[in-house]
Amino acid sequence: MNKRVSRKLIYSKMNKKGFFLAEETMKILLAVICLGFLIFVLGKMYYSYTVDKEVQQAKDTLAHIEKEINLLKDGEQREIVIYSPGPGKIINSVKNIDYWVLTSFSGAQKPVFCSEKGWESCLCICKNSWSGNMISKCDRNKICVSLSGKTSPIQPINLENLPISIIVKQTKEAIGFSKESI
Repeated sequence: MNKRVSRKLIYSKMNKKGFFLAEETMKILLAVICLGFLIFVLGKMYYSYTVDKEVQQAKDTLAHIEKEINLLKDGEQREIVIYSPGPGKIINSVKNIDYWVLTSFSGAQKPVFCSEKGWESCLCICKNSWSGNMISKCDRNKICVSLSGKTSPIQPINLENLPISIIVKQTKEAIGFSKESI
């Protein structure tokens, strides 16, 4: 009988150790999952903050350009210096950088955002994403302003190496843009 009691005690101690090991393993596993989730949430918050910051800078820059254009009189020209939004992140192995582009649209070829608003012509700052056409790129962020039908189509101005200076000229029928290096 003594041997049976001692065997039960040995098995009892082994079961407690096994139970303790399983319990600790579950705690560690739960801690790792919680830590991973926390890192994921913090990463998402940081990413949304930086992306929202770039978009807000683009909106502010476009509002500044619109304000300067509205102050122009017929035959007058003005230099506008653009400081932001800066270039984004490297998006592929050839070191292509995601950057912003200033461009205008008029007629039937314009972003859906401008068409929905009923604008004849619009000036937009769009993210160059190395894929798709410029109209679809401008529809993503919807950073456009109306120019009251007075825009002459411009070649996209890359806002890659900032600051840059653009010259805006007002005539009776159009607003013209040209880029100058600083």
